[in-house]
Amino acid sequence: MKRAMGYCLVSIANLFLLTGCNLVVFNPKGQVATDERDLIILATGLMLLVVVPVIVLTFVFAYRYRATNKRRVTRHAGPARTPSKRWSGACRCSSSSPWDG
Repeated sequence: MKRAMGYCLVSIANLFLLTGCNLVVFNPKGQVATDERDLIILATGLMLLVVVPVIVLTFVFAYRYRATNKRRVTRHAGPARTPSKRWSGACRCSSSSPWDG
């Protein structure tokens, strides 16, 4: 209960602090300023279109694939490969580079 009250107080304090902000960017005085405002709003919207699902899916994957999940199903495509066989191709490809003399 105390934690919820603390969150409410912090939220109310933030609202009071943000009311004094003078957002000159969103009050344009001309054609170029209006175009820049629209560009900032579009860029922010596109950024949120990518960032919000990533943050949500991070929590979903962390919850779904946690170690204490009793309903998890482990699936293997075939016999387990040893790490030496798995990484041997990558090591061979990275050992020869075009910059080697």
